[in-house]
Amino acid sequence: MTMEPRRGDPGTFFYDIDETDREALASIGTRRRYPAGAALFLAGDTVHEALVIMTGLLKAEIVSAEGRLVILDLMGPGALVGEMAALDGGVRSATIRAQTDLEVLTINTAAFNQFLLDHPAVLHRIALMLAKRLRDSGQRQLQLGAGDSLSRLCARILLMVERFGEPNGTEPHVDCPLNQSELAAWCGLSREAVVKQLRTMRRLGWLETDGRRMTLTDINAVRSRAFT
Repeated sequence: MTMEPRRGDPGTFFYDIDETDREALASIGTRRRYPAGAALFLAGDTVHEALVIMTGLLKAEIVSAEGRLVILDLMGPGALVGEMAALDGGVRSATIRAQTDLEVLTINTAAFNQFLLDHPAVLHRIALMLAKRLRDSGQRQLQLGAGDSLSRLCARILLMVERFGEPNGTEPHVDCPLNQSELAAWCGLSREAVVKQLRTMRRLGWLETDGRRMTLTDINAVRSRAFT
Protein backbone atom coordinates (compact mmCIF):
# COMPACT_ATOMS: atom_id res chain seq x y z
CA MET A 1 0.00 0.00 0.00
CA THR A 2 1.75 3.12 -1.19
CA MET A 3 -0.74 5.82 -0.32
CA GLU A 4 -0.13 7.71 2.91
CA PRO A 5 -2.87 6.97 5.44
CA ARG A 6 -5.80 9.40 5.44
CA ARG A 7 -5.54 12.01 8.17
CA GLY A 8 -8.39 12.10 10.67
CA ASP A 9 -9.37 8.47 10.20
CA PRO A 10 -9.35 6.30 13.34
CA GLY A 11 -6.65 4.30 11.62
CA THR A 12 -4.17 7.21 11.46
CA PHE A 13 -3.67 7.85 15.18
CA PHE A 14 0.15 7.68 15.10
CA TYR A 15 0.35 10.20 12.24
CA ASP A 16 -2.17 12.59 13.74
CA ILE A 17 -0.38 13.23 17.02
CA ASP A 18 2.36 15.83 17.39
CA GLU A 19 5.82 14.74 16.21
CA THR A 20 7.29 15.22 19.70
CA ASP A 21 4.55 13.04 21.20
CA ARG A 22 5.05 10.50 18.44
CA GLU A 23 8.75 10.22 19.19
CA ALA A 24 8.06 9.97 22.93
CA LEU A 25 5.55 7.16 22.38
CA ALA A 26 7.94 5.29 20.11
CA SER A 27 10.66 5.54 22.76
CA ILE A 28 8.66 3.55 25.34
CA GLY A 29 7.59 0.80 22.93
CA THR A 30 9.18 -2.30 21.47
CA ARG A 31 8.98 -3.24 17.79
CA ARG A 32 7.83 -6.74 16.90
CA ARG A 33 7.26 -8.49 13.59
CA TYR A 34 4.64 -11.08 12.71
CA PRO A 35 4.09 -13.12 9.54
CA ALA A 36 0.83 -12.97 7.62
CA GLY A 37 -1.82 -15.07 9.34
CA ALA A 38 -0.31 -14.86 12.82
CA ALA A 39 -2.66 -14.12 15.72
CA LEU A 40 -1.30 -11.25 17.83
CA PHE A 41 -3.90 -11.94 20.50
CA LEU A 42 -7.22 -13.73 20.84
CA ALA A 43 -10.64 -12.58 21.96
CA GLY A 44 -10.85 -13.02 25.74
CA ASP A 45 -7.09 -12.69 26.32
CA THR A 46 -5.85 -10.71 29.29
CA VAL A 47 -4.49 -7.31 28.29
CA HIS A 48 -0.77 -6.62 28.54
CA GLU A 49 -0.10 -4.03 25.86
CA ALA A 50 -1.45 -1.63 23.27
CA LEU A 51 -0.19 -1.72 19.68
CA VAL A 52 0.56 0.75 16.91
CA ILE A 53 0.86 -0.62 13.37
CA MET A 54 4.10 0.49 11.75
CA THR A 55 3.97 -1.51 8.49
CA GLY A 56 1.50 -3.99 7.04
CA LEU A 57 -2.17 -4.67 7.71
CA LEU A 58 -4.08 -6.47 10.43
CA LYS A 59 -7.71 -7.41 10.89
CA ALA A 60 -9.97 -7.61 13.92
CA GLU A 61 -12.28 -10.61 13.81
CA ILE A 62 -14.77 -12.52 15.94
CA VAL A 63 -16.78 -15.71 15.54
CA SER A 64 -20.54 -15.19 15.76
CA ALA A 65 -22.85 -17.29 17.90
CA GLU A 66 -23.69 -19.21 14.71
CA GLY A 67 -20.01 -20.03 14.18
CA ARG A 68 -19.58 -17.58 11.30
CA LEU A 69 -16.38 -15.52 10.94
CA VAL A 70 -17.04 -11.78 11.11
CA ILE A 71 -14.32 -9.27 10.24
CA LEU A 72 -14.88 -6.13 12.29
CA ASP A 73 -12.17 -3.94 10.78
CA LEU A 74 -9.10 -3.85 8.60
CA MET A 75 -6.33 -1.53 9.77
CA GLY A 76 -3.02 -0.30 8.39
CA PRO A 77 -0.01 1.85 9.29
CA GLY A 78 -0.68 4.37 12.03
CA ALA A 79 -3.61 2.56 13.62
CA LEU A 80 -3.76 2.21 17.39
CA VAL A 81 -5.02 -1.24 18.40
CA GLY A 82 -6.19 -2.55 21.77
CA GLU A 83 -6.40 0.86 23.43
CA MET A 84 -9.84 0.31 24.98
CA ALA A 85 -8.80 -2.81 26.88
CA ALA A 86 -5.56 -1.09 27.86
CA LEU A 87 -7.52 1.85 29.26
CA ASP A 88 -10.20 -0.03 31.19
CA GLY A 89 -8.33 -3.23 32.04
CA GLY A 90 -10.85 -5.43 30.25
CA VAL A 91 -10.10 -8.49 28.17
CA ARG A 92 -9.61 -8.42 24.41
CA SER A 93 -12.95 -8.06 22.64
CA ALA A 94 -11.74 -9.48 19.32
CA THR A 95 -9.00 -11.60 17.82
CA ILE A 96 -6.32 -9.55 16.07
CA ARG A 97 -4.58 -11.29 13.18
CA ALA A 98 -1.89 -10.17 10.74
CA GLN A 99 -3.41 -9.85 7.27
CA THR A 100 0.03 -9.27 5.74
CA ASP A 101 3.54 -9.42 7.12
CA LEU A 102 3.37 -6.94 9.95
CA GLU A 103 5.53 -4.76 12.17
CA VAL A 104 3.98 -3.22 15.29
CA LEU A 105 5.07 -1.02 18.15
CA THR A 106 3.99 -2.64 21.42
CA ILE A 107 3.55 -0.52 24.56
CA ASN A 108 3.06 -2.06 27.99
CA THR A 109 -0.33 -1.04 29.40
CA ALA A 110 1.11 0.60 32.53
CA ALA A 111 3.55 2.63 30.43
CA PHE A 112 0.80 3.45 27.93
CA ASN A 113 -1.56 4.79 30.60
CA GLN A 114 1.20 6.82 32.24
CA PHE A 115 2.12 8.24 28.84
CA LEU A 116 -1.46 9.42 28.35
CA LEU A 117 -1.47 11.13 31.75
CA ASP A 118 1.77 12.89 30.81
CA HIS A 119 0.56 13.82 27.29
CA PRO A 120 -3.04 15.10 27.54
CA ALA A 121 -3.13 16.12 23.88
CA VAL A 122 -2.68 12.46 22.93
CA LEU A 123 -5.41 11.42 25.36
CA HIS A 124 -7.69 13.99 23.73
CA ARG A 125 -6.84 12.59 20.31
CA ILE A 126 -7.80 9.09 21.52
CA ALA A 127 -11.10 10.42 22.86
CA LEU A 128 -11.88 11.91 19.43
CA MET A 129 -10.83 8.69 17.75
CA LEU A 130 -13.08 6.57 19.97
CA ALA A 131 -16.00 8.91 19.30
CA LYS A 132 -15.44 8.57 15.56
CA ARG A 133 -15.17 4.79 15.89
CA LEU A 134 -18.46 4.70 17.83
CA ARG A 135 -20.22 6.69 15.10
CA ASP A 136 -18.74 4.43 12.43
CA SER A 137 -19.91 1.38 14.37
CA GLY A 138 -23.41 2.80 14.46
CA GLN A 139 -23.30 3.36 10.72
CA ARG A 140 -22.10 -0.20 10.19
CA GLN A 141 -24.95 -1.58 12.29
CA LEU A 142 -27.41 0.48 10.24
CA GLN A 143 -25.96 -0.90 7.02
CA LEU A 144 -26.07 -4.46 8.31
CA GLY A 145 -29.61 -4.07 9.55
CA ALA A 146 -31.13 -2.09 6.69
CA GLY A 147 -28.66 -2.00 3.81
CA ASP A 148 -28.85 -4.49 0.98
CA SER A 149 -25.87 -6.48 -0.23
CA LEU A 150 -24.83 -3.94 -2.85
CA SER A 151 -24.84 -1.02 -0.41
CA ARG A 152 -22.74 -3.01 2.09
CA LEU A 153 -20.18 -3.95 -0.54
CA CYS A 154 -19.98 -0.39 -1.89
CA ALA A 155 -19.37 0.97 1.61
CA ARG A 156 -16.53 -1.47 2.29
CA ILE A 157 -14.85 -0.86 -1.06
CA LEU A 158 -15.02 2.90 -0.46
CA LEU A 159 -13.43 2.44 2.96
CA MET A 160 -10.60 0.36 1.48
CA VAL A 161 -9.95 2.95 -1.21
CA GLU A 162 -9.97 5.80 1.33
CA ARG A 163 -7.64 4.03 3.75
CA PHE A 164 -5.31 2.09 1.49
CA GLY A 165 -5.88 3.18 -2.10
CA GLU A 166 -4.06 5.37 -4.56
CA PRO A 167 -5.54 8.45 -6.25
CA ASN A 168 -5.76 8.18 -10.02
CA GLY A 169 -7.55 11.29 -11.17
CA THR A 170 -11.26 10.58 -10.94
CA GLU A 171 -10.68 6.80 -10.86
CA PRO A 172 -8.94 5.85 -7.57
CA HIS A 173 -7.84 2.26 -7.17
CA VAL A 174 -6.81 -0.15 -4.46
CA ASP A 175 -5.10 -3.53 -4.37
CA CYS A 176 -7.68 -5.38 -2.28
CA PRO A 177 -5.91 -7.04 0.67
CA LEU A 178 -8.83 -9.43 1.23
CA ASN A 179 -9.90 -12.45 -0.75
CA GLN A 180 -13.57 -12.75 -1.68
CA SER A 181 -14.45 -14.84 1.37
CA GLU A 182 -12.76 -12.30 3.69
CA LEU A 183 -14.43 -9.40 1.92
CA ALA A 184 -17.76 -11.18 2.46
CA ALA A 185 -16.97 -11.59 6.17
CA TRP A 186 -16.27 -7.85 6.39
CA CYS A 187 -19.53 -6.99 4.65
CA GLY A 188 -21.65 -9.47 6.58
CA LEU A 189 -22.48 -11.31 3.34
CA SER A 190 -21.93 -14.66 1.71
CA ARG A 191 -19.11 -15.08 -0.78
CA GLU A 192 -21.71 -15.75 -3.46
CA ALA A 193 -23.39 -12.40 -2.75
CA VAL A 194 -20.06 -10.57 -3.05
CA VAL A 195 -19.28 -12.25 -6.38
CA LYS A 196 -22.76 -11.34 -7.68
CA GLN A 197 -22.55 -7.70 -6.61
CA LEU A 198 -19.01 -7.24 -7.95
CA ARG A 199 -20.41 -8.45 -11.26
CA THR A 200 -23.25 -5.93 -10.94
CA MET A 201 -20.82 -3.07 -10.25
CA ARG A 202 -18.74 -3.99 -13.30
CA ARG A 203 -21.86 -4.19 -15.48
CA LEU A 204 -23.02 -0.75 -14.31
CA GLY A 205 -19.61 0.74 -15.11
CA TRP A 206 -18.83 1.63 -11.49
CA LEU A 207 -15.88 -0.69 -11.03
CA GLU A 208 -13.15 -2.45 -12.98
CA THR A 209 -11.18 -5.36 -11.58
CA ASP A 210 -7.84 -6.84 -12.58
CA GLY A 211 -7.01 -9.67 -10.22
CA ARG A 212 -7.29 -8.04 -6.79
CA ARG A 213 -6.93 -4.51 -8.13
CA MET A 214 -10.18 -2.56 -7.95
CA THR A 215 -10.57 0.72 -9.87
CA LEU A 216 -13.58 2.90 -9.12
CA THR A 217 -14.61 4.18 -12.55
CA ASP A 218 -17.64 6.00 -11.09
CA ILE A 219 -16.83 6.79 -7.46
CA ASN A 220 -19.85 9.12 -7.12
CA ALA A 221 -22.22 6.30 -8.04
CA VAL A 222 -20.50 3.95 -5.60
CA ARG A 223 -20.64 6.56 -2.84
CA SER A 224 -24.31 7.28 -3.50
CA ARG A 225 -25.22 3.59 -3.49
CA ALA A 226 -23.24 2.91 -0.32
CA PHE A 227 -25.50 5.09 1.78
CA THR A 228 -28.96 4.33 0.37
